[in-house]
Amino acid sequence: MTEQVIRDERRHVARAGSHPCCPHCHKPLTATRAGVSMSVLQAKIFDVVFRSSKHGGVTAHEILRLVYRDQSEQPGINNIRNRIHRINEKLAGTPLRLHCAPGRRWLMVQEEPQTINGE
Repeated sequence: MTEQVIRDERRHVARAGSHPCCPHCHKPLTATRAGVSMSVLQAKIFDVVFRSSKHGGVTAHEILRLVYRDQSEQPGINNIRNRIHRINEKLAGTPLRLHCAPGRRWLMVQEEPQTINGE
């Protein structure tokens, strides 16, 4: 990703807030992407990958820099991979997937509906 695209992504992620909670019960709020309910952090990762897909994708290191930039300690790359796996589990009923393309770049892909017996 180019530096301009990274700057644009930072602005989008910053608007999403860090960990919004309900003002009444203080439970973490959820977000909906592609008709699926997910945590705000998962939604941030989904958004970063979705927007970067038209620019050739995003690496796990870039996701870390964009999503966790305001935190003093960032999780490791395996944490991002695990979160993407959980996002894909939630997207199981949709045609969308977060896919690791050659060059270890994450992209949003839309899978073709599978047919049974050529139907």
